Amino acid sequence: MGHPKNLPESVAAAVMKKKIIKDHFRKFDQNGDGKLSLRELAMAFDRLGSTAPALRAIFAILKVDENHDGYISGHELDKLVEYVVERGYPVNDSLLN
Repeated sequence: MGHPKNLPESVAAAVMKKKIIKDHFRKFDQNGDGKLSLRELAMAFDRLGSTAPALRAIFAILKVDENHDGYISGHELDKLVEYVVERGYPVNDSLLN
């Protein structure tokens, strides 16, 4: 895939949206272990505006935790991003802070 500046606007916007979401979740890895725990996921979903962040975090783990260790790590984070996009959470500049 080319640099986002060379892509059609809608594709570039989708790529940027996914990057913002991924960066958002990475910020909540409080202990820096490269994994997102249920608690860390719930905090991230709360910041996204979820009305039931703890429940959304449970659903996310059930959906994307392929190795069943109870954490989101490695390529599972990409699956988490897709999960968030599918649910239509708004992505705006406030997530950059």
